Amino acid sequence: EETTAPVDNKDKEVKDNKEDNTKKPSSDSSSSNTESNKSNSNNKSSNNSSSSAASASQVAKVSTVNIEAHADAPAESSNNSSNTRHAASNGVSKAVASSVQTALASDEDETTEVSEKAFEKTEIPVSLTSKTDTKAELSVGKGKAVINVEKGDSSDICARTTDDETLLKNILTEEQLKRVAEGATVNLKITANVVSEDELSADDSKNINDGVEKYKKDVPGLSVAGYVDLSIYLQLDDEDWSYVSDTNKPVELVINVPKSMQGLSENYYILRLHDGETTMFSDNDDDPETITISTGKFSIYVIMYDSEAAAEIEKTEKNEMSILIIFLLVLLVVLIVQIIYIFIIRKKLHKAEQV
Repeated sequence: EETTAPVDNKDKEVKDNKEDNTKKPSSDSSSSNTESNKSNSNNKSSNNSSSSAASASQVAKVSTVNIEAHADAPAESSNNSSNTRHAASNGVSKAVASSVQTALASDEDETTEVSEKAFEKTEIPVSLTSKTDTKAELSVGKGKAVINVEKGDSSDICARTTDDETLLKNILTEEQLKRVAEGATVNLKITANVVSEDELSADDSKNINDGVEKYKKDVPGLSVAGYVDLSIYLQLDDEDWSYVSDTNKPVELVINVPKSMQGLSENYYILRLHDGETTMFSDNDDDPETITISTGKFSIYVIMYDSEAAAEIEKTEKNEMSILIIFLLVLLVVLIVQIIYIFIIRKKLHKAEQV
């Protein structure tokens, strides 16, 4: 029994050494997995923010030191040490993932705050303070805007916008709007002038005639009633006036039909000539004395009407007049017959009384 005991102890030591040798690779693999997780986590976090990478790296380093300390533990507690190392490895992965998620969430919050602040800067309050038929005033942050409607050389025609706030925002650049919001004053001037055909250049006349012929395919009775020059001018503080040929987005304008052009038809159209190109607009309102269109370019506009529709209206009016005349004639004949009948009856009665 005394000779077998040392052999048993040696066997146990050999077994323990074997177990240690078999479990140390597990520890090493756990450590390498932890290092791999740490590397992957650091790579992910470095793409989002440098602060999250630093946090993940610190957590991984601390946890790796703990794992290595567990790996150097005595052989007799190898089972507990192995379990501890596995738990530590899982803890590192969770800690790294948690730190990365926290850093990403923090970065997203900061990005959201920055974008919200940028949005707040571009959202400049604009409100209408007063409005008449020819003038509108608006407050723009600390500054103001004045929009004047001028009839130009003719008091017979004018153009006005249906939404002054939209007009202002679609004309001013972001830099100009910011300048007004900081206290500057912007003046806008909308002018409408009747233009005679003789005042048009040869190119403008040709382009307009070509445009009319092109749109006659859709409206065969298309005819020209007159020409109007619609323009918008802008002035910031005491600077020189500048011509606005285009707006950022289309704006709605109401053009009153000159009295000399009213009553030509129930269907009016607008042909716009801008940079040599023509575009036709239909009337968006039911008022026969105005034409409402949505446009973002300003130059020569041609007021047109449907002559065939006008001819139909005229024909209808003539037919109605003819019917009325016939009715009156018939009524007159009936009235004459009644008068004659009454005269004859009275004459007969008068003779009967004499007899």
